[in-house]
Parts: sequence; structure tokens; C-alpha cells
Amino acid sequence: MTRDRQSAIALLVGSIAWIVTMALHPTGGSFEKIVRISSVIVGTHSLALATIPLMLFGFLGLTARLGTDRGLPLAAIITYAFGSVAAMCAAVINGLALPAFAQRFAAADPASLDVAHLVVAYGSMMNAGFARVFMAATAVAVVLWSISILTTRALPRWIGAVGLAAGLGGLVLLLSGTIGVHVHDFGLFVFGYAAWTILVGVLLWRRP
Repeated sequence: MTRDRQSAIALLVGSIAWIVTMALHPTGGSFEKIVRISSVIVGTHSLALATIPLMLFGFLGLTARLGTDRGLPLAAIITYAFGSVAAMCAAVINGLALPAFAQRFAAADPASLDVAHLVVAYGSMMNAGFARVFMAATAVAVVLWSISILTTRALPRWIGAVGLAAGLGGLVLLLSGTIGVHVHDFGLFVFGYAAWTILVGVLLWRRP
């Protein structure tokens, strides 16, 4: 199997996994609720964690197709890898650490519970910060890959135009505060990013 097709499979499977993750992603709530749905929280975030290196592998293939001797594709994959680290941190905080923390303090005395709520609030802010880094880095990477597609024509130019519009649009919405990092907005961002990635995967699969 060619490298292009290996990358295409990684991008297609990874994109579908991202969509499934966001479709099943639960919303927050009390300690009791978090404990009650802890298996769903751990499961969805574990799927997200498994998807991160898979997508990175796929985008390495796209970078190779566009030329590893060119500056823009290399800048794109480095930027995406940087964002992937942020995504991993966010998934660990909300998906692995939070359920374990909630199970430990759900039955704590009122004084300890007040402190635990402060810790959870701080963790939520940390998670939001990492999510913003991932969203911004992903949008920038898509813009850089799209410009490379338009200039090299290694893939059809229309996919570069779509990616350029989507990446710049996502950056504007994020930086202007139009979209946030709560589950609904983050889900919309992921769906848009996954849709472009699926198209790229299909084109890589069909390349001779």
C-alpha cells in the first residue's frame, strides 16, 4: 500500500473518530453526575487521545505529498503537532483526571467539597486554554497546507481553496470570540475540520 493511501486511511478513520467523540461527548455537571457518567467521560476522551497520533500520522503523509523540502508544509505539520499536544492535555484533564478526582471527593465533607469545586473550576479554565490553543493551531495548519496545495497543485486546487476559507474563517471566529470552547462550539469546529480532512483523505486515496 502506498504512503498516500496509508495516510488517507489514517485521516478518514481519525476524522470519523473525532466526529464520534464529539457526538458522544457529555456535558459537565455536579460531582454526582460526573461519577455517574464517568465511564462515558473516560471512554470518549480515550478515543480522542487515540485519534490524536492517528491524525498526526495522516497529516505527515499530506506534508510528504506537498513536499518536505518546502517551508509551508513543514510549518503546517509543526503547528499541527504543537496543537495536538494541547489537545492531549485537554483530553487528559477533562477525560481522565476529572472523573478520578470527582470519584474521590463526591462524598467529601462540605469544607473539602468547597475546595474541590475550586480545583475543578481551575481545571476547567486550564482545559479551555488548551482547547483554544488546539483550535488556533489547527486552523493555522489548515491555512498553511491549503496555501501549499494552491501553489504546488499536488492535490486539486479546490480543496486548497476550501481549506483556506475554512481555516481563515475559523481563526476569525475564534479570535473575535464568536465561537468559544464549550462543547457545542468546539463540536462545530471539530465537525468542520473533520469534513475538510475527510475530503483530503479521499483525494489522497485516489491519487495515482
